[in-house]
Amino acid sequence: MCNKLHSDSQPIPAEGVGYKIFRSGPPLLPMCSGLSYIEDINGWIKWGIGNIFSKMPTSGFCFFLDIEEARRCLQIWIRETRDSPNWYVIEKINYKRGIGTHQEAEMCDEGAFQIALCKEFQICPRE
Repeated sequence: MCNKLHSDSQPIPAEGVGYKIFRSGPPLLPMCSGLSYIEDINGWIKWGIGNIFSKMPTSGFCFFLDIEEARRCLQIWIRETRDSPNWYVIEKINYKRGIGTHQEAEMCDEGAFQIALCKEFQICPRE
């Protein structure tokens, strides 16, 4: 998943709600990495804690602004990687310090996805 804003990106609100794909846990892990997230005492996960890209202002956590886009991406990802659908989950997140949104075409062979980037997120309680 892309963690760097593209030159053709568009701005997003500084704070909002989105959707993020995780490897199932516990704990929940990044979709494309075995590294775990580190939460602060309020449950926020912040870009830069143990991250080599932390000083780059145009890099951050990737997520989706639209649940249907997240579902479409995950379906294609599972089909292309032949991973088990049980290995992944889409969670609703609150985000802060939104950076921008762009079309990501390098994640899967079968199409591009509108992703967004932020510097902080928190997984929303399940309803």
